[in-house]
Amino acid sequence: MRFFLPELWKAVNSSDPRTREEAGRRWRENDARYAADFRALSAALPPAVLNAWERHGGFHDWQIRELRFLDGRKTLRLRLSDGETEDVLILRGVSRFRLDVQSFESCLGGRLCWGFGELSRGPSGDWELSVLCDFDNELQFCFTGLDYRERALKNPESGKEQDL
Repeated sequence: MRFFLPELWKAVNSSDPRTREEAGRRWRENDARYAADFRALSAALPPAVLNAWERHGGFHDWQIRELRFLDGRKTLRLRLSDGETEDVLILRGVSRFRLDVQSFESCLGGRLCWGFGELSRGPSGDWELSVLCDFDNELQFCFTGLDYRERALKNPESGKEQDL
């Protein structure tokens, strides 16, 4: 993570008002810097991914319901949910990944949640996705392509869960 740093996120939630105030100022600065970076690369994103990222606030506080490698770890399916809809990000051409899951103690409801995500381009031109999950956990992926799907969790007419 370059902008949404775990130590800064902790400080924003500090019980000390001065610490919170200073961290909040730094957080807003980093948020503005990331927004500029994101705007610069947004034209290269598939339109459906860009639309979902912006519409869902970068998936902040969405549950990570599934993280599954397919095709011998070359494809990763991330199922995310806000409780009403479920979005699937499919990372293709995965060349590197890091799952740094230290503890589930700080997870909301004991589940891994997407706190803040950063999309960027690496030196080779590949996509990089870093996700800060709660305070203690971070995910990082390097990949060549990104796809997106969305569905309502429940059919509005029947109230039953729909298949993805």
